[in-house]
Amino acid sequence: MTVPERSDTIAAFRVVAEQYVAVIDAARAHGIARLYGDLVSALPTLYAAAVQLPDIEPESADAPYRSMTHGQWATVFDGLLGMFLEDDRETAGSLADDLADIYRNVKEGLDALSAGRSEADVVWEWRFSFWSHWGEHAANALRIVHARLADAYGPPH
Repeated sequence: MTVPERSDTIAAFRVVAEQYVAVIDAARAHGIARLYGDLVSALPTLYAAAVQLPDIEPESADAPYRSMTHGQWATVFDGLLGMFLEDDRETAGSLADDLADIYRNVKEGLDALSAGRSEADVVWEWRFSFWSHWGEHAANALRIVHARLADAYGPPH
């Protein structure tokens, strides 16, 4: 991968990461129907962009960055859980956990970039955490979202 291609791939991931974070941040205001409609597009887009992240070495040997406390993660989780409990008690906890974990891993990278952290460090962490953790959450969440939308023959337009 050439340097310009690598930069384009990273920039593309950053855009879809910001979009995913915005979907989760707006979930309570927009409601469950819109959330499902947004997620059925955002999750596969984020997943596809993560697969394209370049395999680069981090610039520093520092411990991974963390910008979200457990309490902040729990606020995201609890907000989502409350929405999903009203819709489907059976999958509510799993879906809320999947989406909140993706949110944490993606948002921490965005926050790190905003704070001036090395792009190589952030991209390395995003790629590592995708393959070791949140990629599976994204696949599981999409399965649940698809099942919920299939009951209604797709999202409302």
